[in-house]
Amino acid sequence: MPIMDNPDRLTGIAGDRKFINAFYVYRKSKKDLKNIDNEDETEREKTEYICCIYYLKALHHVFSKIHERSDGEDKSFYLDYLRWNQNIIRAKLNYFKNIPHLQEMIRITEFENDFKEIIEENFQLTTEDKGIVNQYVHAYECVQRFNENEKSGKKYKLAVQHSGRLFINYVNILKIRGYTRELDRHDVTFEDFRNEAKDLVKRLEDVDVHLKKDVQKAFELFKDYREFDDGCAKTNDELIARALKLAHSRVIRREELKKTQEETVKALQLSKNKIGNTNFTVKFVLDCLKKNDKNFQEKFGNEKLKNVKIKKIGVGEGFLSHVYRCVFCFIDCTKEFAVILKVPTSEYLDVFECSLDDDFYARLHQCECDFYNDIAPLLDIAIPKVYDTYPVVKNKHQGYILMEYVEGAVQKISSNMNLNQIKQIVQQLAKFHARILLADEKIWKGRFIENQYIIGFLSKVVEKYFVTFFAGKDNLTKYSKLVKNPEFFHYLFCQSHFDLNVKPVLCHGDLWNSNIMWKVDNGQITDELLAIVDWQGLMEGSPMMDLTRLLATGTSAKIRRHVETFIFDYYLELLAQEMGEVKVPYTKEQLETCYFHGILGYGFKFIFTGVLCMEEIDPNDPEVELKRQILKDRCTDLIEDADKLFSGPFKHLYEKYGQ
Repeated sequence: MPIMDNPDRLTGIAGDRKFINAFYVYRKSKKDLKNIDNEDETEREKTEYICCIYYLKALHHVFSKIHERSDGEDKSFYLDYLRWNQNIIRAKLNYFKNIPHLQEMIRITEFENDFKEIIEENFQLTTEDKGIVNQYVHAYECVQRFNENEKSGKKYKLAVQHSGRLFINYVNILKIRGYTRELDRHDVTFEDFRNEAKDLVKRLEDVDVHLKKDVQKAFELFKDYREFDDGCAKTNDELIARALKLAHSRVIRREELKKTQEETVKALQLSKNKIGNTNFTVKFVLDCLKKNDKNFQEKFGNEKLKNVKIKKIGVGEGFLSHVYRCVFCFIDCTKEFAVILKVPTSEYLDVFECSLDDDFYARLHQCECDFYNDIAPLLDIAIPKVYDTYPVVKNKHQGYILMEYVEGAVQKISSNMNLNQIKQIVQQLAKFHARILLADEKIWKGRFIENQYIIGFLSKVVEKYFVTFFAGKDNLTKYSKLVKNPEFFHYLFCQSHFDLNVKPVLCHGDLWNSNIMWKVDNGQITDELLAIVDWQGLMEGSPMMDLTRLLATGTSAKIRRHVETFIFDYYLELLAQEMGEVKVPYTKEQLETCYFHGILGYGFKFIFTGVLCMEEIDPNDPEVELKRQILKDRCTDLIEDADKLFSGPFKHLYEKYGQ
């Protein structure tokens, strides 16, 4: 077979890929049949059809090669295959012919007839051949009838010689017609035939020495040819088995190539998908990760994207950003990689019901970008790793923050933070404040002033909810004028600490339940702090600002009041440890006063936050009323504590801003 037709470099029919490919499908379908449930009739019939079609396709190819080629080596490959496997082929054709649903679709009889014609033409005796065989059989029988007394006569000698010559002709016919596994005389075995040869050789020994040698040689050659042919048949089977393995490898490679192509197309399509309702694509996020995170580049830089799961998170908790969790799955990796894409938006500004311009959200976003880029590297606190940030460019770029996904949970505001959780957060605040106090003021001083004024903007919102919330409570409604005075809130959060000679620090600005991530164990939130997130409210302020916000919103009045008995000493002790040899610039009395200033402000502000959170509680929650009541009680307790402060040490503030 020419090399160009035999890329597998296999001899014989095994090198014919067209035959092998069809035969491979037949063998595979035959194997598949064994694994099909007998009750699945449709699948069984379908597989039987495929099995039959491809077996016949392989046979048809062999038949075609035999019909189209002149005598030669290439043709003999196909003829030998039919000769060696003729019993199997007959049985297989008969098997397919007896499958009812195949009889109506496939004309198997035509293949049987074609096969029969080829076998008869090439491997069965012609009339002339049969004549020679009959002559030999008759002559040998005559020789056997001579008795001992007649063996010395001339007739016997002539009969033996005639039988010897006919035997040689007979053997040549058997070789030409390929009778190697059985003889044309079905009642004669090869052992019988060998005995005939031995008998003739012995009889010719005293009659014709030369003819004796010729008979002996003819039989030995036939025996050798028979063994050689049997070896060729076995080798051919081995080559076909090898060719089938190669065919299987090609199928696997084709499937892998097809799969790779499909995966490439899918990955390309996935990469073009937008993240939620942002302008950013999956490809954009992946490119950012490859560029900015060495760990991601090493593990996933060359991996092909299999899938990406995008989920908007923080619904009902964040008002100034769209936050998306993106989980990337890669084809050859069992591990996933999750990130957070945070995109600023003005979509929710209406919730504040105050005159905040459209650029307000952009400035908050810039504040958070500046924190992660310039302030976070100074800190050693629990904050997420940030891969990339970009500012809002009006009418050009949405802006974004790409950060690690912290796999934890936030505690619902209707739950109460416990003492261990509160202490962990205070530890983080002490570390945060110490790093800021020890840092060069040029890095942060004066950069985060604008956010201080946000609280003043909320006076209109607080006023609306205050009137509704405390209607009928005369002892508290007297503060209705105070809560709508922006100067009151401005003083508490922007000026009061200066009046106390308290050195400002940077504050988170919005430290409450929704921005604190806790580790989860068996579905339960633990006391292990994972991260403090959402730093867009970063501002300069009192070192007690974040603690006040935390205790005012995150726990019950009972726990808050207990914490107030020890937390200032605890904070000062932690701060001193972090400051080292540098003296702590605060006294306990200063911190207490700053803290209770915060209670005055956050007490009223929580009315707004609390009401919004009440509205977010699922109405189908069986504990909806209990959770709403918890928030109502928390609001009332804060205002009542503020009322006591206004009646005592901070009476002057009420008189200045509330009358």
